[in-house]
Amino acid sequence: SVEPMPSMKPNIASCALNAMNCVDLGKALEDELGIGQYSESFMTEGIDGPVLVALAFDAEMLDDCLKDELGVASALHRGKIKAFISKKMMQYEYAGGKKNE
Repeated sequence: SVEPMPSMKPNIASCALNAMNCVDLGKALEDELGIGQYSESFMTEGIDGPVLVALAFDAEMLDDCLKDELGVASALHRGKIKAFISKKMMQYEYAGGKKNE
């Protein structure tokens, strides 16, 4: 009998955001989003990829945390960060180093 092929559907643990540490996230805020002024607060609060992945499932909590805890007062800047989170959660690393972008 033929074995079924393993599913190629990745799980959230393998998303690109989940692999980011505080330093990676600070660089992304600066280099990719152009809002590096928030890097220090993300580092101080220990915000890394896994924390953002967890927060991403509760939009209201994410918005409150960005605004109240991390000082991202600008709705436009919060929107940039949310779009970045969504994008990185859709990118996966597969064996062989290929990415789905």
